[in-house]
Amino acid sequence: MGFNLDTFKLSFKDCLPIIASYIVLGATFGILLNTAGHSLIWAVIMSAFIYTGTMQFVAVNLLSAGASLATFAITTLAVSARQFLYSVSVIDLYKNSGKLKPYLIHTLTDESYTLITNNKERGANYFFFVSFIN
Repeated sequence: MGFNLDTFKLSFKDCLPIIASYIVLGATFGILLNTAGHSLIWAVIMSAFIYTGTMQFVAVNLLSAGASLATFAITTLAVSARQFLYSVSVIDLYKNSGKLKPYLIHTLTDESYTLITNNKERGANYFFFVSFIN
């Protein structure tokens, strides 16, 4: 895969609304966490280790309630189950992605899934840039 500036520009343009929503949701998460009485370090830890944005919001309540690690784990599996289900539908799209395939699988998000499945014809470079930008 070589760097293709046109594909990158197209991917970036397609991702702009997603970037905007990430900024708003990230700020909202930070405000919610702070309002719940938790320090900035929790925001950093949660952002580094919780991949599902929805789970970050749920985790604020779990953290505030003093939930056990087992409760966190079970809740995370339940909230993230949808990713297991929709990832099956991109198996054929990713089959010719070569060395990019593990990265594409690992970085699949709801937002990337939407762009990738609606632009199937754009290929692995587009998939990579969308996943990387998101």
